[in-house]
Amino acid sequence: MKWPWVSRMAYDLIVEERDRLRGKNDNWEDHVRRTDRKDRGMTELPAQKKTPMEQIPPELAYVIDKFSSETTRQSLRNQARIAHSREGKKWSEIRAELEATLG
Repeated sequence: MKWPWVSRMAYDLIVEERDRLRGKNDNWEDHVRRTDRKDRGMTELPAQKKTPMEQIPPELAYVIDKFSSETTRQSLRNQARIAHSREGKKWSEIRAELEATLG
């Protein structure tokens, strides 16, 4: 499409209006999509994929494997993963705490 020669101010106003309308259109599309999903009995947003859990380092796994009970080992693995992912502890800190409890 060929645009007529216009002043820079008029061109900037048109560009701003176009961007505003595109943003508004995106909001309406999002609203319609969420409403449509809700009407069909689904959640408003699709489920997000979980990130895979980080593997426990071999040094820490070796310390955990020293325990005789499988239930205890599994519990310690879960606690270590939670401490690392949620609490932000480093693997070395977790290993030091575990070795301190062993004596």
